[in-house]
Formats: sequence, C-alpha cells, structure tokens
Amino acid sequence: MTGIEVRSRGRVAARAEVARGCFARLYLRDDIGAARELFARILAYQVGLGESACVGPVSRTPTRLGEGVRIFGFDRADRLSPAQGPHYARILEACGAQVVRRDRLYEISVPVDMRDWTRMAERFGAEASLSGLSRALCAQVARVAGLPEAQMARTLAALPRPQIAIARVRGALAGYMIVLPNGRLFRLAEARVLPSYQRRGAIAALVCAVAPRLGRVAEAGVIDVENRASALLAERAGGKRVAEFAFYRLTKTCTT
Repeated sequence: MTGIEVRSRGRVAARAEVARGCFARLYLRDDIGAARELFARILAYQVGLGESACVGPVSRTPTRLGEGVRIFGFDRADRLSPAQGPHYARILEACGAQVVRRDRLYEISVPVDMRDWTRMAERFGAEASLSGLSRALCAQVARVAGLPEAQMARTLAALPRPQIAIARVRGALAGYMIVLPNGRLFRLAEARVLPSYQRRGAIAALVCAVAPRLGRVAEAGVIDVENRASALLAERAGGKRVAEFAFYRLTKTCTT
C-alpha cells in the first residue's frame, strides 16, 4: 500500500494508505478541509490506476481487524477494532461518502453445557483441536480460505497471539476458527467451513475445541448487519451489541 498524508500547521491532519480500489489505516483530525484534500488525493491515485471510486477503511488481515469506522460503542476499550472518535463518521458523511456495509461486534455468553454441540459433532464424525501458530497449521488455513500459503502465513503472523482450531470431518480438512485475546476477553475473530462440510458438524466441533479457552463471556467477531443468520445466532447466544463499524465508498463527490 501507498501512504498519503495532509499536513496543517506543521502536523498531520489526515492520512491513509491506499491500494487499487481501497484505502486503509484512515486517520482524521476534526478538520473537514484536510479530509477533503485527503479524499481528493486518494481518488486521484485511484484514477491513475483506472478506478473511479474506492472503499474502506479495509482490513489487512482476514479477521477484519482495524476495518471500518466506529459509529457505536465509543466508550468500549478494544485492542482489536478501530477506536476513532465520533468526528470520523461525521466528516465522511459531510463529504458525501456512502456507507456500503455495517459490522457489529457482540459479546456472547459461552455455553457451559456443551453436550448438544458434542453430540452434533459426533453425529457427523467431526472433530477439532486448538493450537498455536505453526507452518503446518498455516497451510491448512490457507487451503480452507483459498489463499496462497505464503500470503496466509504473513497474515497470520501479524495477528496478536492467535490460537487456531482446525476441524476435520471423518479425517478430511473441513474448516478453521481463529481466537484472539482482546484485553480481558477473547474474540472469535474468524471462522470458515468448506461448503461441502457445512451443516455436517464442523462448526460444532470448532465450538467444542475453543470453548474451554474462552471463559464465560467472549466476543463474536464483527458480523455484517446484512448477515441475518449470523446476527441471529449471536443474539440467540445472549449476544449484546457492544460496537458497530461502518465501511465507506469514496467518489468524486467527496472532494467538492
């Protein structure tokens, strides 16, 4: 990614990193003029690549860490999510940026009685184990995610002390779940199951593997508000919305 910054009175007033079609690591002081100039430079960069718009702030990891702009839950201490003040969303929207996605972070109660989950996993011959990062584990996660192994290894190495559960159904690789520490809690940061093993016990096996590590309360990693199935699952687990993040689209109207 390429860094772009705008300075005012000798200090940085706005900054972002950009790549084709997207931007990341957005920093804005409460200065709409500096923001407009930053957005103009971002869009000029995109035009040079043949793009007319871009979206962000994007995450540089598969777990959406640092993605979006916080629009709810400003008083929540959080090491894994964006911690911007309310002026970020106000400035973006005043400049004409359009919200294209909203993600919610939930706190959920971890089941104490795991018998139903265990029976579901056993019914399909699914099992999972939780461990720290290793080369072999990176290769398995990359296979499920459909990404090059080297790229996944770099991504996982950048995460803060990840614990990763790998699920197998009758011995075949089926999915993974990433757990990250976040202050006093742990976050279920990412879970993926191969399509051929969905509804075949893999997710139940993953839950059984990570539950002992989580304690009584955990965070359900950011969930797209349009993903009603996942949102309902979090809410049925006693989930409470504790933060929300918006993902924006910049166009030429943001510079006028």
